Amino acid sequence: MNLQAKINDLYNPTNKLSLEGYHHLLRECVNQREFAATVFVYDHLLNNGFKATPITFNIIEKLHSKTLPENHNIYLKPDLKKRLAPRRRIHKIIKGANYSKNYESAKIYTPKVKAFLTINPELKSKPRIALAKSLSKGCHISFNDARYIITALKREGFLTKTGGAEDDDDSDDDNSSSQIKKDTKIKKKLKVGNVKTLDNFFTVTSK
Repeated sequence: MNLQAKINDLYNPTNKLSLEGYHHLLRECVNQREFAATVFVYDHLLNNGFKATPITFNIIEKLHSKTLPENHNIYLKPDLKKRLAPRRRIHKIIKGANYSKNYESAKIYTPKVKAFLTINPELKSKPRIALAKSLSKGCHISFNDARYIITALKREGFLTKTGGAEDDDDSDDDNSSSQIKKDTKIKKKLKVGNVKTLDNFFTVTSK
């Protein structure tokens, strides 16, 4: 069965695919550089109760390019819904996937940052970029990790909307973040100048 026939089968609600089946179909669309068909299959996967996995995004990412030629050989039934251009939608999908991955990775430092802000509450009112720089320096984490953690702390209410202002959250609707991990008890404090620092930053490991 050729790719067009497989795409046509998706319009039949009685035809069900497994997640592996969707991945196989996505690979065919990607290999043929059918951007619109790739997005169609991706949306069909989500609409049928599946959640995109790292494998899903790794397949689609091969089309994440501004210059890769796009083919339009697969016919898709038109609808009246307003949609992003396929190349733009793929960019959003991959951007969202990367954001979620980096966001979740950065959250292992959340207890450390909370500890630092607890003994330096005056920092909470700083603008977002200034706060991220302070957290990066004071907690010995990267600037980007600090920005992700600021977003996480605002979502759980630890930081108010006025604190860490100038929010430039780049997350995408294709992916959602999980809850922030519980606080870890602050064991040691040390005051240096006007900013208090943790004497021994505790190590946080993901479960």
